[in-house]
Amino acid sequence: MKEYLASVMAISIVSAVTSLLLPDGKPSKKHLKFVIGTVALLIIFEPLCGLLDASEGIWIPPPVSVPSETDNDYLDAVIKNAESVIAADITEELFTLYRISERYVDVYVRLDAADTSDVKVAELIVTLKSYGSWADAKSIENYFSDKYDCEVNIAYE
Repeated sequence: MKEYLASVMAISIVSAVTSLLLPDGKPSKKHLKFVIGTVALLIIFEPLCGLLDASEGIWIPPPVSVPSETDNDYLDAVIKNAESVIAADITEELFTLYRISERYVDVYVRLDAADTSDVKVAELIVTLKSYGSWADAKSIENYFSDKYDCEVNIAYE
């Protein structure tokens, strides 16, 4: 860092002295100012050039392998994510429609992904706990079985 600052100070001093010593109006003064200015810019931006050089120790992340859509692990992960998103939506809907807080309900969703072009909710289990057990189970069952066209089971804990 000391060398860098010394270089910047040296080019600044050389630039100032050259500007004072050369007479005004001479074309050579313009050219010399241009050359000194260019050198000054190179010295100032030199640390940035070091950052761009990968051999200086910049960490470059390894390439990431993206699974293909036909990879079973990928499909399983997508299905699990979709099941959790649907379960969260149903939990929110239970609060909106029936005022059942999320801490008083557990929702389990199983998707049927045998045909990946037509994924459907195969099973839905709503477990009502504590204060959630007062809700009208038949109404909940009918609502979600109509909405998802699947079997809905209401359980109590």
